[in-house]
Amino acid sequence: MLEYHSLNEKDFFKSLDYSFSDIVVFNATSRKLFHNLDHLSFGLSDGSYDSGNLIFTHNDPNDLYGTENEMNTFFLRLKTPDFPFHVYAEARSIEKEGLVQQRFLTGYFTTPLTKFSESREIDWKTREAKVGANSHLGPVEVDFSHTEKRFEALGEKVLYDSYPAAAGRALDTYPHNLVPDLESSSDTVKIHTSHTGRIVAAGTYTTGEKENRDSGARADYWNAAGDLTITPVKNLAIFFKYRHYDLTAENPDTVTITGLNPVNTYTYNVRDSISSQKDIMTGTIRYRTTDRLTLKGDYSVEKIQREVGTAWEVAPETTKSTTKLGATYRVMRKLTAKAEYSHTEIDDPAYNFDPDKSDTAKVSFTWTPTQTISALVSYSGVREKREDMEWEGTSPVVGGERETSRDQALGSVTVLVGKRSSVTTTYAYFRNQVDDTISYHDGTGAVVLEPGLVPYDDVAHVGSILLTHALTDAITITAEASRSYSRGSFRNSGAVPDTTGIAEFSDLKVVEDICAAGVEIAFAKDIGTEFRYQYREYNDKVDSSNDGTTQIVLATMSVKW
Repeated sequence: MLEYHSLNEKDFFKSLDYSFSDIVVFNATSRKLFHNLDHLSFGLSDGSYDSGNLIFTHNDPNDLYGTENEMNTFFLRLKTPDFPFHVYAEARSIEKEGLVQQRFLTGYFTTPLTKFSESREIDWKTREAKVGANSHLGPVEVDFSHTEKRFEALGEKVLYDSYPAAAGRALDTYPHNLVPDLESSSDTVKIHTSHTGRIVAAGTYTTGEKENRDSGARADYWNAAGDLTITPVKNLAIFFKYRHYDLTAENPDTVTITGLNPVNTYTYNVRDSISSQKDIMTGTIRYRTTDRLTLKGDYSVEKIQREVGTAWEVAPETTKSTTKLGATYRVMRKLTAKAEYSHTEIDDPAYNFDPDKSDTAKVSFTWTPTQTISALVSYSGVREKREDMEWEGTSPVVGGERETSRDQALGSVTVLVGKRSSVTTTYAYFRNQVDDTISYHDGTGAVVLEPGLVPYDDVAHVGSILLTHALTDAITITAEASRSYSRGSFRNSGAVPDTTGIAEFSDLKVVEDICAAGVEIAFAKDIGTEFRYQYREYNDKVDSSNDGTTQIVLATMSVKW
């Protein structure tokens, strides 16, 4: 089978499949596309700004950014004619090249602080190869594979810019923002019993290594997984899962950079990498009590141990336990309800923004009263809390808290009008609120906490309607429209001196409208075309500088053979 789709020389898809009596199976695929990238601006028309304490310099304000991305894959599997033994090989290459935006600081140790933006040409190549074999050996099936992967950065692998004299570093042009070459390899063994029967078991073991060829940093790891499924009676299933992850990471103690003048060198210390061991154990019970009701319970424990140096502000050990309860109930023949609740307790969270308590609830109803009407209503909510946060500074402080609530609701109704038309209306609600203690460092580096909780709140309402109509078996037209209302607010009390005036975070209020229409035409079984038009209007009620409209017309032709 040969398949080919093409929009232009930068956007195409090609695939070739071949099979001979299941003894030889072959596939080759090539995919390429062009990805337009946003050009992030400092909000300055002339590309520069100087306040005395802060300098923005935009070297290429008019450049257009984008990358060509091409992925090629290859797969070959050979099987012995009269015995279930297979050998296989896989290969994949990914190439990305184009022009991207690089933003960086050059005045970190000095005043004024200088922020730059400039264009950067990239040419990145990734190569991955995998070989393996598997076979049925009596009651079990075994698979072994070896994988090699390489990443190579060509183009502007490293940038050079002038850095001011500071902290033992002389004024000179130094390298920065290096994109390193990477390589890795791994070996994996998989084994599992027959997937039929009352007891099914599976296990996986992987060992491998990764290396940064430029810096010398490396990581050795091994992972293990075990699964056991027991079905003692018809309506009862019990699942046990175990996962282990072991990571040993190493890096050089120091790194030295050299300016264009070889006399100018600067050596800085590198924090030790974090090595860790993680164990996850999960037990699940699923019981179908009646033809209408299915119950599910789940309990898991996750423990992480980290080997951290004094430079890291992260907990050396974290334990997380989660309990989940769920049910699926068919209220009536055409009405089904699902509900799930989970509670998580975390001892010594890794970072300040991680909660130590979390509760999640989900509920949904699916209703199909007639063959022409279907409806869905769902809600999910998350409540997180963190107490006794830790703040690092010249005088470490423990205190403050963080509360987070997230809500999402969705309602959708689809109505079939006749045999060729349908109408779908949807409403979605999103809300995210964070009440947080904020810390500041004073001139001595000591931590000062703002009293009370600082609120940050986002809310969005989205309504949409979609109409479809099949004029004939070969022609389908669609029309859709949506409107979204989004708002956000951030208010700090300013109780700590010189912490007010963050106007960029204060208010957000946006209305966005989208209208689209399209027609799909099938000239034959394997030949078709599509025409689409979209109009989008963005209206910022607070800052009109981003207001505007976008109109898109798209025509595509597809051929399969």
